[in-house]
Amino acid sequence: MKKAFHIITLFIISLNLSCSKTDQERHNSEGQKLYKQVPKVLIITTGINNESTELPQGIIVAIQSFNKRGAIVQLEPRDILFDYAALSQYNIVIASTAEAYHDADRKYSLTYLSDVELGNVRKYIANGGVLISGDNFGRNETDGTDRVSLFKKLTAENWIFSSCLGGSMTEKNMANYSLSGNLEGYLDMEYHPKDSADLWKLVMDSVISENVKPLAFWRHNGDSIPAIMQHKYEHGLSFHLAFSEQLNPIADGGRWSLSQIDNFYGYVLDQFYRQNNFNVSLNPWPSGHQFAFCATFNSSGELPQYKRVLKYLNAANIAPTIFVDGRVSDTISRYLRKNNINLESNGFSYIDYSELKYPVSLNDILQNEYKWDKKFKGFRFPFTRLGYWGLMSLDLHDYSFESSISANNIDFVNGSVFPYNIVISNDRFYKSTNLLEIAPSYHDDYYFLKALKEDNNVNSNELNKMVVLYNDYLQSYWTLGVKEYNGLFVYLGHPGMVGYSDQTMMPLKNLIDSVKNENTWISTMDEIAKFRKEIAQYSYYVNKKGSTNTITVSGPEGLVCENTSLLFVDKPKKVKANHGESSVVVCGDKYAVVFDSFDGQIITIHY
Repeated sequence: MKKAFHIITLFIISLNLSCSKTDQERHNSEGQKLYKQVPKVLIITTGINNESTELPQGIIVAIQSFNKRGAIVQLEPRDILFDYAALSQYNIVIASTAEAYHDADRKYSLTYLSDVELGNVRKYIANGGVLISGDNFGRNETDGTDRVSLFKKLTAENWIFSSCLGGSMTEKNMANYSLSGNLEGYLDMEYHPKDSADLWKLVMDSVISENVKPLAFWRHNGDSIPAIMQHKYEHGLSFHLAFSEQLNPIADGGRWSLSQIDNFYGYVLDQFYRQNNFNVSLNPWPSGHQFAFCATFNSSGELPQYKRVLKYLNAANIAPTIFVDGRVSDTISRYLRKNNINLESNGFSYIDYSELKYPVSLNDILQNEYKWDKKFKGFRFPFTRLGYWGLMSLDLHDYSFESSISANNIDFVNGSVFPYNIVISNDRFYKSTNLLEIAPSYHDDYYFLKALKEDNNVNSNELNKMVVLYNDYLQSYWTLGVKEYNGLFVYLGHPGMVGYSDQTMMPLKNLIDSVKNENTWISTMDEIAKFRKEIAQYSYYVNKKGSTNTITVSGPEGLVCENTSLLFVDKPKKVKANHGESSVVVCGDKYAVVFDSFDGQIITIHY
């Protein structure tokens, strides 16, 4: 009996140790996901809506800043804060409280957060995540209660987020205070000038962690209070801003310039890499390409003009995408089908979707599918007039991408040179869609050559001036608007314009020559959408031991993303994939390791 008692006791102890070990392994697994992973970024937003079909410029800046540095970006509404498993798929979360990112209603604004959401945020940072939060983040309870009015001082005892910041917070009038700081060479300037007007802000009342690193201070008459804070909390990092508007550019009502925001995000990424002792990034395009390009056209013009454009593109080995509608003539329709041109939808007959409700939007979309006897993958709203219900219709009918919100990095920020998933909202309803926005160039051929439509007898000198201006724009946009960001150039033309004559074809030909002289992935819109959707579903875990990096791939079962490329600063001596081929190619000033991504793939890199 005594022996049996000992056996049972040993079994119980063994069982407890086993459970304890399992819990520890689970905790380590959660941490591993976040702080040993090639970075992925989440931006919390309610996206575009009927009132504004463009994202805030700050979100576009973030999409481009992170993607060019090898951190893919996903947009999601605030619901994700309740889902820790989904939240932990991302290493960096941007949680701005600026109205432009949200509706400012309680259901949207991140100033209203429950203890459950704040608890998930704390767990996320503790396990290795990086949070960039704005002023008043989680200040109010979801029923409207102001935690500051209730508790006077926000501390670790009454406010879960306090431990993430590394200190307690109180509200203080910062009138006559200036705000300035230095981010180790990334930013060194005054962020907010001294002003006598009332400015009530939550500020750090006392520091409770030795890991708090102030990046900027409120200053007045010798008084110095942390304003922008970086805090190492367990395995992760928290960045807290005095103004959410610092994430939005001055041109859009924010407080920082484009370069300041870009440099700040560069600083955040560098801190992530330093803390986790590795520097591996995801190349945004396959096979180690630095840039991407595709040629797209809206349907207009006569058959000879179509033939002129398509003959050249065929000789240049470029497969174009043409967006067609219900007004295309039977002659051109037969020609396009006969030559197996990639066709996508421009809708059937409506020229403005912005005011259309769901039934009419859906009918117009489906009617065009019926006319062309084709299930389209992509859509471009006529005259770029997006509609909420049109977007909803596209998402519900499994369209892959949309291409209307034009990209512009020359005059101002509009659209993005990287595809992004579309989040839509309307009347306090919001939805994260599976649609990718693939933005075309801001100015098309019609912008420069529209006189051809108004007057077919334009003299050669006038035509030459228009062609030169168009050529200069395309070259400038390629150099300054796309290459600067390692991004995607979506050419947008019309056969009736660019195909008007050999002379009007020159800007397109010169652009393609420039594109081909660079390390550019030339593809079609549907292939670009396919690659970007697939790559977003993978996680790459880094195990660094001495001179060897081991990359373990995790992703959906059965999915293969071909020619994935990870970037390394130093040239590897040897690379091996446990399945399939792998290679090393030069990618700008880095080296790209190219392989096929699938769940369980392991890449070993020796230096």
